[in-house]
Amino acid sequence: MITIKNAELGHFDFDRYSVNRQKWETGPKRRPLNHERYSIKIDFQNDFDKIIKYITFFVVPFDRVNEPINCSFQYGGSQTARLKYTGPIDKNELIEDAIWENIVDNDTLEDVFIRKIDIIFMDNSKETIYISKFVSEY
Repeated sequence: MITIKNAELGHFDFDRYSVNRQKWETGPKRRPLNHERYSIKIDFQNDFDKIIKYITFFVVPFDRVNEPINCSFQYGGSQTARLKYTGPIDKNELIEDAIWENIVDNDTLEDVFIRKIDIIFMDNSKETIYISKFVSEY
């Protein structure tokens, strides 16, 4: 089982107090300075008794009138983005701040729907988990 502890939409913004000059800003309602691009951050935990090699989140962005919109070109330009994270992720390990940048280049973004999660374990066995939950529900 994978437990999603937190998921949020946002973007990186200029931070004059930070050494690297960027900070995470949550929420799709505030327009980012960089071409209305939104990123997604997911905190999740491996509750399986196996070590995970790869985990892929399949997400669909939606606009303000609840219609799916296309992802950015770096995620294929389709309505489903594949957000891949490379392990190893140990048993009971919590991954915080897994961030995929610029998944949507559209300022009408309202929410992102997590459809499913594909997992490949270190022994190459596979598992698929169907989630069907919006990011705003976390």
